[in-house]
Amino acid sequence: MSSMDNVREKVDPTKTPVFFTLVRSSDDARSARILVESLREYGSRLSRSPFWVFLSNGTGSPPELQELTDVDFYPVEMEPEYGQYILGDKVYVCAQAEKMAAARQIDSLVWMSAYSMILKPPDLLELGTGYDAALRAVHIKNIGSPIDEPIDPFWQAVYQKIGHRETTLTVVSLVDQASIRPYFNTHLFSICPDIRLLERWSEVFYDLITDPEFQDRYCQDIEHQIFLHQAVFSTLVLKMVAWNRIRQLPASYSYPLHLHHQVPVTDRARSLNDQVCPVYEGRFKYPNSLNGLEVYEPLDAWLSTRATE
Repeated sequence: MSSMDNVREKVDPTKTPVFFTLVRSSDDARSARILVESLREYGSRLSRSPFWVFLSNGTGSPPELQELTDVDFYPVEMEPEYGQYILGDKVYVCAQAEKMAAARQIDSLVWMSAYSMILKPPDLLELGTGYDAALRAVHIKNIGSPIDEPIDPFWQAVYQKIGHRETTLTVVSLVDQASIRPYFNTHLFSICPDIRLLERWSEVFYDLITDPEFQDRYCQDIEHQIFLHQAVFSTLVLKMVAWNRIRQLPASYSYPLHLHHQVPVTDRARSLNDQVCPVYEGRFKYPNSLNGLEVYEPLDAWLSTRATE
């Protein structure tokens, strides 16, 4: 038995976060490998946390991931409606992961997009007894509901479906600094599985994507189709989690590298080395994916060995 196996055996998965992601393609797999390796390299005391990789195509692990011996792979089979709707497979997988985590009495379940990395210990994702969720506000307002405007018919319909009343609570989007009703990013979040929020997310999302009247009235444009999952997730958070039980993560968690130059100068990251869990879009290419953000040693050398063409 290797020393790595010995370390892994000592990890109590009920007392440390379990991380998981979804892989749909070869590009996803390449990025997911960097994500897993970054957790192992930079996660400090959380570096040996269990990592689950869900495979949406229902096949074995992709070649890009086969050398990873410290992850668990789970092929996914889902109702076709999830797979046919934008980001529906993510919603489905999150619910499945939550069921698995709840059955194993895991305290903190951490979803991370495959297009993200962990570059400093992600300690705030460990919920402990004080929080039921750890979340970031959206990067850009997009379909978000400005607090100084009446709630629009789309959000009214989502609120009504979930049974949530209009709120006076707000968050501020990072890039455009909009004060909006709570609307959370889903590149990254940590959730207590006992709440069963992700299971409810899957149920409500399925109802709405299979409701012709809702789709015809509120999701005719691509923007509302893309972000429907986030609207449902955010509303369920408000419905099911007390506001003081939500840990609102700082910008170093889920900092958007792809939007770096659009972030106001006062909030713009100074270097990649300062970021905990940055995210990006598209296949990782170093240093292009950094969008001009500075990076210093030893991180520069570590990332250089993982550059893709």
